[in-house]
Amino acid sequence: HNNINPQMALDAPLDNGYDEMTSIPWKSALGWMKTTLELVPDPTNIKDMVHIPISKRSRGSTYEEKIASVKLSSKRKTRYEDNVIKKRKTKEEDQAFYEHMTKQGGSAV
Repeated sequence: HNNINPQMALDAPLDNGYDEMTSIPWKSALGWMKTTLELVPDPTNIKDMVHIPISKRSRGSTYEEKIASVKLSSKRKTRYEDNVIKKRKTKEEDQAFYEHMTKQGGSAV
């Protein structure tokens, strides 16, 4: 069967002592697929490409695109500026952070 319904495989009973939480050997899985679903995998009949080459994968927006979108939207620009202000630290806070991290060690200091 080329057009098997995935739900059919999920609903088919596992009558060989396995439950749906158990990993089973591939040989047992092939036997179950053949007897229960009348399905035999055929590598020459693969229709869906599993691997997508990196050059074909979708990409996120670039830094330049993100900056342009912030500039276009006053709401996003305001939100960005508010977040930058929230993240600013005083010199004392910076110093306390670095002192704490130096005491932690691990930086080959």
